Amino acid sequence: MNDKLKEEIRKTLGILKNGGVILYPTDTIWGLGCDATNPEAVKRIYDIKKRADNKSMLVLLDDAGKIASYADVPDIALDLIEVADKPTTIIYPGAKRLAPNLIAEDGTIGIRITREEFTRSLIFRYNKPIVSTSANISGQPAPTNFLCVIDLDTVMPGLAANDFGDSIRFGANHCAEDEADLSKVNFSMELFEIYTKGFLQAAGEAFTPLEKQTLPWGAKLMTMECGMRFLADYLEGDHYFHINYETQNLNRARTQFKLTADMERNWDAMQKVIEKYK
Repeated sequence: MNDKLKEEIRKTLGILKNGGVILYPTDTIWGLGCDATNPEAVKRIYDIKKRADNKSMLVLLDDAGKIASYADVPDIALDLIEVADKPTTIIYPGAKRLAPNLIAEDGTIGIRITREEFTRSLIFRYNKPIVSTSANISGQPAPTNFLCVIDLDTVMPGLAANDFGDSIRFGANHCAEDEADLSKVNFSMELFEIYTKGFLQAAGEAFTPLEKQTLPWGAKLMTMECGMRFLADYLEGDHYFHINYETQNLNRARTQFKLTADMERNWDAMQKVIEKYK
């Protein structure tokens, strides 16, 4: 396995562990996937596909010996897997240890043993089955290729305060996200006001008065949340965020916590800026 593939698997493992949805090549088509034991992650795929959750999806495993951990296995099923020369999905009774919203009403689940290199290596490393379903809106043709991959979080329903806050956490300071010298990390009220003025002048009419009032909260909460995520990723071995050196996620966490503390000290001033331009 080459280094590029190893790096993609490492990043994908982080997404799966955090309940995310992945777009990946399977042994049949490009598919959407997630941790098959996580009901919230499974629901996200149903939502993305606009598909009723009473229509079950199949799961992939890397080894036929693991099937018995997730369903009852008739002897003939193993024989079929052994002789199959093409990707073969088998419906098994007695599904277990999987997300309940993934299992059919009659208690069955479709399982396929993948031989595709990326998926096989991913499942081996993750040591759990992953969902496999076509990357399309339910009822529409499945795409055969992709020009780009987008963060699926950005097309899910959300709050304006979160998007505003995510911009402020890096747009209202003059340092790098992983600055090691915290004396250089400072929340800039000047940049905050410039950004807020442009943001509300361009999009303010689309927000309710209450939504505008939540914008400072969005800045503080998103900065704190990202700091916690960076720290958690560092403690868990840097599986989610890409790093270029060993302590990068730790440095990222420290900058976010320092910015959060600065925002708290400037809290009244931040609220006055919102009042000024709302």
